[in-house]
Amino acid sequence: MGDSTTPVRALVRAAADVSDAERRLRVCIGDVPMHQHEWDAIVGWAYNVGTSAACSSTLVRKLRARDYAGSCDELRRWVYVAGRKVRGLEIRRERERAHCLGEASG
Repeated sequence: MGDSTTPVRALVRAAADVSDAERRLRVCIGDVPMHQHEWDAIVGWAYNVGTSAACSSTLVRKLRARDYAGSCDELRRWVYVAGRKVRGLEIRRERERAHCLGEASG
């Protein structure tokens, strides 16, 4: 059987993992100013796809060029697993895009 953990330890671990993703993402993005909603959406996406993939992406290249809408639109491209489009990822990325653009409610 696998390891087990408590809910509190799981939350602590998740927070540490997200903090690590934020740190790595900040390094590759640099000092690009962002609104909180943009940062939150991009961190969530980078945490999901991995910071190595994120930092080498067109999304981050557009963000560094301060093409904010273009970088948010790039989220729509990240919907494939093993070359197949996944409907659940399409839904997730649309939500992240809306959040990135400041269109998401709550």
